[in-house]
Amino acid sequence: LVRTITFKDVPVMGALGRLMVEQDMMASFDAEELVKVIWAYAKLDTLDEPTVLPLLNQVAAHVPEVEQKAICTLMWSLGRLALRHEGMMVALTERLLQPEEAAKLDDVGFATVLWAMGKIRWYNEDVMKTLTDSLLTRADEIIPKFSLFSTVNALWALARLDYADKRVMKLLLNH
Repeated sequence: LVRTITFKDVPVMGALGRLMVEQDMMASFDAEELVKVIWAYAKLDTLDEPTVLPLLNQVAAHVPEVEQKAICTLMWSLGRLALRHEGMMVALTERLLQPEEAAKLDDVGFATVLWAMGKIRWYNEDVMKTLTDSLLTRADEIIPKFSLFSTVNALWALARLDYADKRVMKLLLNH
């Protein structure tokens, strides 16, 4: 009988987190590297609050500077961990309210951001309007790229957030 040991069997992530906090290692990583650490916790479905919360605090201060892919990864991680961090929500709101940011989102980025917002039940009317206006403006370019998975995730998120913009719903449903 062979048994595979997983990270959930061994508290490796907790030990890594304690080491990062105790030795102040977070200061030696840039924000995008810290997002990858948060992603690792989310991917392993492990919420080690003594590590993840300081990571989020550090990343929140640098949200304006990180690449958009890191923002999408961060949003996915928050959704996966079902975690709303107020400082992060403020920083993400400021970032996502910028129409030029929404204009850079691709199909996967839109679906990921909306899914995460739905998962953590984070509703911000202004962010939703900015995102959906961008989606509607770029519909001919972006909607054909939506996979069934992305479409379903976006529709699920809109429903969970009670965001009933008929134009967006129709656009996604007719895709």
